[in-house]
Amino acid sequence: MLFVCLSIFCENVFSQNAWQSYINKQTLDVQYIEHQSGAIEVKGRVDIDNVSAKDFLTLLSDTDKAADWIENISQVKLLRFLSKSENLVYTFIDSPWPVSNRDVITYSCYQKLNTTQSVLKVFAKPEYIAEKPTLIRIKTLQASWLLTQHLHYLTIEYQVYSLPEGSIALWLNNKVILKSVAKTLTNLRTMLAENKYKKTGQIIEAGKCTQFESNVKS
Repeated sequence: MLFVCLSIFCENVFSQNAWQSYINKQTLDVQYIEHQSGAIEVKGRVDIDNVSAKDFLTLLSDTDKAADWIENISQVKLLRFLSKSENLVYTFIDSPWPVSNRDVITYSCYQKLNTTQSVLKVFAKPEYIAEKPTLIRIKTLQASWLLTQHLHYLTIEYQVYSLPEGSIALWLNNKVILKSVAKTLTNLRTMLAENKYKKTGQIIEAGKCTQFESNVKS
């Protein structure tokens, strides 16, 4: 997944471990690597016939459908568009027992890499709105969606590293995130292949990531 400074994102935090296979099928590939923190970074890949990058971005704009394909998510709310290529999003994570529910504020930026590839970069902006006392705020999250357009299909590669915060054991969090990524990509294939979404708001467009390495101010 964009290993020219996108893993994750060029931080020297890996242990000596190599990428390990979690699922290796023709329709779905998921791998993971353990960081020095004990948390894992996960990457997954799916190929979807007769789908474009614009279709994927349109699905993202349909926040009412987010819970139908993003595993363990019950609410996604667009907070603000910073530019045509940047936005801020609130996500409520309805974690499986015994994990406590969490939320996360993310900044996303969409960029064109070349004629066939584009990437949506995502990272946590936990300070953007006040924390809720009943939820645990995720403060470390870095992710990317690499989209590669082929003649008759789209390759989607998702990569994510996050720390759970709270008292959850890392081994349990690692187990949850592996299952979550695999299920999310499987659901994503179904949503796009069966066109189970609609344009409901502004669709993010390729442009500059002006806030990517600076603080987003309210």
